[in-house]
Amino acid sequence: MSTSSTTLQMKWGKIQKLVLPLSSKSSPTPLLFEILQVFMKDDGTYFNNEHYPTLIYKNAFHGSETDGRQLLLLNKNDREELCSSSVE
Repeated sequence: MSTSSTTLQMKWGKIQKLVLPLSSKSSPTPLLFEILQVFMKDDGTYFNNEHYPTLIYKNAFHGSETDGRQLLLLNKNDREELCSSSVE
């Protein structure tokens, strides 16, 4: 099985879905790994870039929704500090 790709063009940019087969010793059939590449036009609000995408790895986190929310909240200040220090 080879890599497949689909693209969805939106007003604000585009989303490209990549599906990659991964072989596993514990599974006779290849597992599918999905990555979403989100290319967003710069709107002056966030660090968007039409050439360098935001990457979303599907099924990379194996906790509950509550676990994910807690992790995002714990790291919120770190992200805000990183963003504010990189804009001068």
